[in-house]
Amino acid sequence: MEEKHLTVQAQPAYKLAIPLFLLTSIPYFITLAYEFVVSDKPDKTFAWFGAFYLSLGAIYLVIKLMLRKKNSEL
Repeated sequence: MEEKHLTVQAQPAYKLAIPLFLLTSIPYFITLAYEFVVSDKPDKTFAWFGAFYLSLGAIYLVIKLMLRKKNSEL
C-alpha cells in the first residue's frame, strides 16, 4: 500500500486583512449615519464597532508599510 504525503502551504489570507477590516467598518458607519438622520440620539455602539474595525485596518496597514519600508532598505 502506497502512502501519500501532502505538504501544507500557507495561504496568503493576511493580504486580505486590511481590505476586509476596512470594508467591514463601512456598514457600521452607514447604520450610524442612518440612525443619526432618523432619530435624535443614535446608538453609539455602531460607532464603537466601526472605529474598532477601522483601527484594526489602520494598524495592519501601518505594519505592512513599515515592513515594506524595512525590506526596501535592506
